[in-house]
Amino acid sequence: MNKKIVGIAICILFCFSGISTANMTSILQTSNDDYAVKLTSVDEESYQFVDRGETAIFQVKIENLGTLDDTYDLTAGSVELIHCEINDIYADQLGPYEISLVHGGSDILEITAEVGETVQYSMYYVMVRANSQNDSSVSDLLKLELLVSPLANNNPPNPPTITGPSTGNIRDVITYEFTATDPDNNDVFYYIEFEDGAGYWTDDSYPSGEGIERGWRWTDQGTQIIRAKSKDIYGAESEFETFEVSLPRNKPLTNQWFRALLENWDFPILTRLLNL
Repeated sequence: MNKKIVGIAICILFCFSGISTANMTSILQTSNDDYAVKLTSVDEESYQFVDRGETAIFQVKIENLGTLDDTYDLTAGSVELIHCEINDIYADQLGPYEISLVHGGSDILEITAEVGETVQYSMYYVMVRANSQNDSSVSDLLKLELLVSPLANNNPPNPPTITGPSTGNIRDVITYEFTATDPDNNDVFYYIEFEDGAGYWTDDSYPSGEGIERGWRWTDQGTQIIRAKSKDIYGAESEFETFEVSLPRNKPLTNQWFRALLENWDFPILTRLLNL
């Protein structure tokens, strides 16, 4: 997967949704001297990034910050099509997950969020709540971020193959075919560069494996290098592929009688042009 493109997409989403990229901490904590509970995300990333049909896994730390031992009821939930569990147990208000901690104690909980196949691509929240059994006024709420996107497992297309003549003449239009395949079967765009500074992306995308033809007329002799790459419709780019084309210089005049004519008659300009 192309990380730069994914990072840009996530940053854009964060900017327009007002989501913080800081580590998630509790957002609604109530406590007193005897009973206090705190929930904190211990994941390196502040969000989980998955596609439809996949399961996100969060690591959450629960701490007893009170001076007395306590037992907590925990719940985890999100939207209807995202199924959440705590330590592999479905936990809602009717059947919460129960955990006991001594004062000053802590534990790590695994929160899973199974994303349905028909969930819309967007940012979602998994809400984890801890309530004290000994004091109903004591609780904490943790909001975890879940980004559901097709970019989660997107792979870049393969570099395009370039087929066509490896030799030619200057000022002749030479046609080449460019063909790229995408492992996710996404449509692809082509970047084609026949000369330095003359590269361009195609305006349209093409089905994976469907080749396109483009022609070029070189004006300089020698060896020319064609460069091409592809990118899918989500912006993941391939590496460059190159193709070498030889455009030989004009062959020296070998007709002996014509050479003799030029040598015996004074045609200095013509002789110089023909390198005789």
